Amino acid sequence: MATPDITTDPATTGGDAREIAANWLTELDDAVGRRDVAAIETLLIDEVWWRDLLALTWDIRTFRGRAAIGSMLTEYLDTASPSGFVVEDGTTPTLTEFAGRRTVEAFFTFTTRLAHGRGVLRLVPDGDRWRAWTVLTSMQDIKGHEEKSTSIADVAFDQYNTAVKDRPTWYETRAREREFADSEPTVVIVGAGHSGLMLAARLQKLGVSHLVVDQEERLGDNWRRRYSGLSLHDTSWFSRFPYLEYPANWPLYTPAEMMGDFIESYVNLMQLNAWVRTTVTAASFDEAVGEWTVTVDREGTPRELHPRHLVFATGMAGKPKVPSVPGEDRFRGEILHSSAFPGGKFYPGKNAVVVGVGSSGHDVAQSLYEGRADAVTLVQRSGAYVMSGKNGIPVFHGQLWTENGPALDEADLISVSLPWEFQLEELVPGATRLIAEADRELIDGLTKAGFEVDLGAAHVGMLGAALNGTSGYYIDKGCSQLIIDGEVRLQRGEITEFTETGVVYSDGTAEETDLVVFATGWENARETARAICGDEVADRVSLVWGLGEDGELRGTFRRSGYPNLWFVVGSTGVVRGLSKHVALQILGSDLGLLPTGTPSE
Repeated sequence: MATPDITTDPATTGGDAREIAANWLTELDDAVGRRDVAAIETLLIDEVWWRDLLALTWDIRTFRGRAAIGSMLTEYLDTASPSGFVVEDGTTPTLTEFAGRRTVEAFFTFTTRLAHGRGVLRLVPDGDRWRAWTVLTSMQDIKGHEEKSTSIADVAFDQYNTAVKDRPTWYETRAREREFADSEPTVVIVGAGHSGLMLAARLQKLGVSHLVVDQEERLGDNWRRRYSGLSLHDTSWFSRFPYLEYPANWPLYTPAEMMGDFIESYVNLMQLNAWVRTTVTAASFDEAVGEWTVTVDREGTPRELHPRHLVFATGMAGKPKVPSVPGEDRFRGEILHSSAFPGGKFYPGKNAVVVGVGSSGHDVAQSLYEGRADAVTLVQRSGAYVMSGKNGIPVFHGQLWTENGPALDEADLISVSLPWEFQLEELVPGATRLIAEADRELIDGLTKAGFEVDLGAAHVGMLGAALNGTSGYYIDKGCSQLIIDGEVRLQRGEITEFTETGVVYSDGTAEETDLVVFATGWENARETARAICGDEVADRVSLVWGLGEDGELRGTFRRSGYPNLWFVVGSTGVVRGLSKHVALQILGSDLGLLPTGTPSE
């Protein structure tokens, strides 16, 4: 077969997607080898995006436009020394329609001076040739420190061929490892939810010693103790954990109790080191030595740990955010934050008010209705994005996160190859409008009931709300219809005052109630670190979450601004896709490979 000429008019020439991608990568490899940045720029469209996950920059960075990418390459090509850009073995580049453009999409591999890399490339017709629209370069492994896996060659190890007197059992060995009786953990992770455990699994595979600590009585209790009826709002395919798949009959939306049980099993099966009933009481860092002193209270017994790295993986949920309202001290009913709400089944026959119309507020209101509360009022303070699961989930998850989707590592690579701002500009607005049209009856019903549905500025929808925290969002699981039907009463405004038996709203109306639940979010995750590490440390750390000026998330998955202090925050899918890069940065730091003074610091 003749090699297609990628300088031929791509609008009229078919050509094989593999060969088009392979030829482009050959040109890139040649130009990179010559350090010819000008030649590389000719391979890119004007509005090109390049996202780098450690491979070139040792940071998580997004660069937009030829000039910005040219500057990045000029700065990093010599130090990173990438080479060997080829289509990844076993993958098939595709010619497809993507975001309204004819696109060749391909996985590729490459190496740098220090690491093995993978990437995703999207080429589009531009003038007389195919040029890159988006490029991802992602570090996969540090050379000589690849992820550890069992091999048939392991049969030669002494442990399988030598008799040992008083050999400890596997349980005894694991118990000693978990106790750190003979060593210190390299990394202490605060929080045994999905974020902490995904990072722990990544570190385990890289051979980095870790300890996860959590104040719960039992692993997974952070899910089991939540209100009845709670489940993930993301599908089971999106919310998988690395290295261990769910069974094929796993529920579409994982129930909270089931997630708790899975977390406990995951720790055991992945041989992770975790302590429960353990609270971190203080932490300080000796910059001269490069070591933390972390004091914990484990079941009433203090212990001092000396890790090199400290990670806060307590999620978005730092300290609950509860507004101070006049008169609350005289209210004879119960006031709760949604994080402490035990479930609607505990309030049959009661009158309840729920403040906040994000996912938690809707879930709590529906739980109260299902628990046969006598009356439920949902207080809306500002607009919120709402979409139905049946119409919205297939649009957002229908390609990558389904029973017929690609392998998990491929899906994650495709997902992280799309910079956040690229998604907000090129993908999300069209998806938001498409879903809103399909949900027209639902949105009209909510609007008629007085609910303010906010599709976001420029239709950035749920992703815009999630990334920037500008408004709440909710994937409907039944509460919207309760609002439309009047089964859950909607109240606009704020609670301005408590009385002995109820509340007064900002419009002057009053309501008798037995229970008020504030689904009003949490303080920034940085404040969790402040309570443990002190103001001097916390004041050097950026806010955690939300898009920064560089188009990447602030304070999470990359260096926080304080040495050897990390935050891992995000949904299951986001954390899974980027947790390995946190582990690689930690490993790179300990190997002396991670440079100082990156833009994220």
